[in-house]
Amino acid sequence: GQVFVESGATLDLVATNAIAASSEVNIASGATLQGRGSQTLQHLQGSGTLLLGYTDDLGTFHSGALNFNAATDSIFDGTLAGAGSTLDKYGTGQLRLNGDASAMTGLATVHAGRLSINGTYGGGASVLSGGMLGGTGTVLGGVNVASGGWLDPGNSIGTITVGSLTLQPGSTLRIEADDAGHADQVISLGDVSIAGATLLLVPTSGTFSAGSTYSILTASGTVSGEFATVSSSLPLLGLTTTYRADSVSLAPGESPTTPATVVEVTIPTPNHNAEISAVDPVAGGPGSLLQQMTVADADAGIWSDPQDIGFGNGQAALGLGFGQFNVDGYRQRWQTLPLQYSWKLDNGTVAILDAPIVNISTDGHGHSLRNRSFSPGGGLRIPINDDWQIKPIVRWGTVVDDDYNHIGSLASGTLTSHYKTQLNNDWQFGMDNMVGVYRSVGGNVHGLDASYDLNETVLRNSVRLGGPLDSTPLGSGARWMAWVTDTRYFGDNLAVSNIQDLGVAVSTRVRSGSGFDQVLHAGLTVQRSDSGGNAIQFNVGYRF
Repeated sequence: GQVFVESGATLDLVATNAIAASSEVNIASGATLQGRGSQTLQHLQGSGTLLLGYTDDLGTFHSGALNFNAATDSIFDGTLAGAGSTLDKYGTGQLRLNGDASAMTGLATVHAGRLSINGTYGGGASVLSGGMLGGTGTVLGGVNVASGGWLDPGNSIGTITVGSLTLQPGSTLRIEADDAGHADQVISLGDVSIAGATLLLVPTSGTFSAGSTYSILTASGTVSGEFATVSSSLPLLGLTTTYRADSVSLAPGESPTTPATVVEVTIPTPNHNAEISAVDPVAGGPGSLLQQMTVADADAGIWSDPQDIGFGNGQAALGLGFGQFNVDGYRQRWQTLPLQYSWKLDNGTVAILDAPIVNISTDGHGHSLRNRSFSPGGGLRIPINDDWQIKPIVRWGTVVDDDYNHIGSLASGTLTSHYKTQLNNDWQFGMDNMVGVYRSVGGNVHGLDASYDLNETVLRNSVRLGGPLDSTPLGSGARWMAWVTDTRYFGDNLAVSNIQDLGVAVSTRVRSGSGFDQVLHAGLTVQRSDSGGNAIQFNVGYRF
């Protein structure tokens, strides 16, 4: 049903829960609804006065309690009063208190849904797991956000003021920011504790300025602790917090100083993100565009062996690879689909075309990003003698997000020396040495006003040893190969500039033809980077 208190009227609820919890309550301007004891409401609106508690015949005031439980939103523009009276917010709906609640001095507890304080609330607030506190008003008491609870300043972008603030480990401060430099902010009139909490930066639509800084928290007292996790849906993950002597901010790469009263957030430039983030999509760890292009350049044509001259007598190769890179609390996984075709020219040189396709997922610290990279290339494998070949390769690659928005692109030119020699008992020893240059090309990172400007020189050196696998289920012609590889990048600073591989592979002849063999191979590689990250890769390939 509906309860409507008209202007000038007062409705006194003497008994606990005197109104059915399912009732819609509307208090008109100039009207008063007084609730004694504990009252439960499902819908509240109007601009009158809701007074919780009562004064007995001896002049003693007895506080009351309001339990609000609704799955839909309610907006109350009136006055909420009651010294010592409490407010408990249940249900998934939102309760907006837009009027004056400064005379409501009991604790407001958010059990579920969102409580928006857009006026002044005289008590403190406790936000439990599954609850959210927001708005553009003032909470005069202290605010405590438990693990699983959220503090979300503003109704869109806005500022909330609190008496003091405690963000427990596992809680989240949600900050919206726009491309005009505006962001949500928390102003604390006292101390702030943020040890172990998560900071979530939510960008609104638009193009953001790389390197821009947002002030997100200011305290009259001290700010103790640091955010355990800084997360955003921006394509670059190098957001960090800066703590200084009167606020906290998000900036890329800086370390927190002494306990502060200000926190700020800075969006990294693409190059700085590559410098501080080992999971940078363009120049990070093994799943990045740079390292995938490096591997493609080094491995191009390594399994091909066309015997007859002519494009139509060439060899095709395809494969499938799976990898995982763990570093700094992130887990980056990728799946590689290498496609290749090679054919023999009149002078014995082998021409190579390939087009690796990579799907990359990065998870951790509240992030869940999905990217794809494409890096077609081509070159020649030129024989110097029976044991030595050189291989120039040119390549262009790009990485995009899950919606195919551009993140970054690279162009490369490399020269690889392949040397192999037969040892006793049909064993084989080989060395692969590659030098190359990789340069940024293309436009801005989607959502930012800046692009990568990377200039890298790579040195990659491998030693291989292989031999036959006689009398095994793999059949005639089966072989094994093991290798160690060292890859180093020189140029702009990178979070991952050196990586070592240790790998082993087996291959077997599937069927022999007049011009070449059909070969199936499988390999396993473990990697260690100077960033402290570890990776493992498994690859299978088929040459036909």
